[in-house]
Amino acid sequence: MDERENSAHSPEEFRSRFPGLRDLTYLASCSQGALSDTLAAALLEYQRTLLQYGAPWERWTAEVDLARQHFADLIHASVDEIAVLPSVSAAAYQVASTRDWKSRSRIVSTDLEFPSVAHVWLAQRGNGAQVSYVEDRSGVVHAEDYQALINESCGLVSVPLNSYRNGVRLPVKEGSSKQREPPVR
Repeated sequence: MDERENSAHSPEEFRSRFPGLRDLTYLASCSQGALSDTLAAALLEYQRTLLQYGAPWERWTAEVDLARQHFADLIHASVDEIAVLPSVSAAAYQVASTRDWKSRSRIVSTDLEFPSVAHVWLAQRGNGAQVSYVEDRSGVVHAEDYQALINESCGLVSVPLNSYRNGVRLPVKEGSSKQREPPVR
């Protein structure tokens, strides 16, 4: 990793790392982001090692481990808490398919959820889950609408950071937690 990857960037410096943004405005918000110069170089290096060594598995798993460590450091987590999966939809399935939905069957989501993630939640109905939706009000959802659906039966709350449909930022922290009243004694 070179020094410029470790240092803070101004918005202009950060944007300059994405050559395609010089000539276009990138609006895609699905699985493919704008290509950075760092990623382009890494892809070329990956291709070179495949051609030269065939299958240098250890080298590239070490790179994945390094990325996990950097991300863990960034969010103040343990590297053991970080999993690398091919997509958010695959990650949602990994979470949902390991849950026992009997005692806490409610999944709270929104109709602004990305469709392939929403399908994962809906597929859990066959395992006993019940999906409740926070509906958007003119393309926006509010934290209190999530909180109104969170109760003792809730086993999972899914709040996307941004809506794939209109780019609106959703209330992740406020919407995924609910202040519980202390027990009355």
